[in-house]
Amino acid sequence: MVEMDSVPYFPGCTCKADALPFEVSAKAIMRELGFELAEWDRWTCCGTVHSMASDDLIHHLGPARNLIRVQELGSDRMVTICSMCYSTMALAARLFGEDEEKLDKLNDFLYDEVNYQGNVRVLHLLQFLRDEVGWDAVKERVKRPLEGLRV
Repeated sequence: MVEMDSVPYFPGCTCKADALPFEVSAKAIMRELGFELAEWDRWTCCGTVHSMASDDLIHHLGPARNLIRVQELGSDRMVTICSMCYSTMALAARLFGEDEEKLDKLNDFLYDEVNYQGNVRVLHLLQFLRDEVGWDAVKERVKRPLEGLRV
């Protein structure tokens, strides 16, 4: 049996409700490449639907809690396949990773959580494939090339 590297995976609400085949495909691709997308317990909505909140901190609480969950796993990275989840989570990671005052305010507000350190990288699956797997490794495992396919 091939040993798999485990990567914290955030599925997001849409992939669980309306885009399950997308998630199934992504997990199969990653298995083929030697990685397991490991969904963690207690993930929450990324917060995209809360974008109407006027308080900037409130808008980022969902993503921050997810970043804390990844940190609790001992990882400094996570992968998502949903573009909206990626955008929302990456924005929160950047905000709290670059602004110590906002990070302190977040940690004060989330007093019942472990303090977030501001060091989790949010990667879209395509970024992970490009930067951590490499396109050549992906190409080597293609089983049915799409060359000549007319759409």
